[in-house]
Amino acid sequence: DDLRRQGSAANALGLLLYQQGRLAEARARYEEALRLAEEAGDRLGAVAALVNLTGLLVHHGLPDLARQAAERVRTLARDVGDRRGEALAIANIATLEEGHGRLAIATTLLDQALALFREIGDRPNEGLTLANLASIALSLGRYGQAQELAEAALAIHAEVGNRRLEGFTLN
Repeated sequence: DDLRRQGSAANALGLLLYQQGRLAEARARYEEALRLAEEAGDRLGAVAALVNLTGLLVHHGLPDLARQAAERVRTLARDVGDRRGEALAIANIATLEEGHGRLAIATTLLDQALALFREIGDRPNEGLTLANLASIALSLGRYGQAQELAEAALAIHAEVGNRRLEGFTLN
């Protein structure tokens, strides 16, 4: 139980460091949290640490490591029944596919993540996923679809009071 608490604290510290832009330190904390969770046999804690580590790797130019971490999270989350972790892993894989220009694959994956976010009632991530789908639709020249998706995303962002994601979607 002590290892679980230490792992949870390391993960929370990693998130704080990430928000401050201290990426190397955040990555070290996420990796520590993962190690502690695994030592404690805390599979949900491992999913939480891996989700955060994957996000850092995806958004900071380490696609190969990000892909490995995302696939690991997807499998582990599925095994423990963590639908949110599974959806986040799928969304991260979609981001990697989009970065490689594989927009059809990214769209399919985002549709899967969207279904999971809706199933569990995760409105903030539902809105973010809709915004990502709108961006892809725009890239494909599907302007009407992009507008519909962006409007749905904006409605959710407004509903949950997330001004930052409203700005992201409008961009």
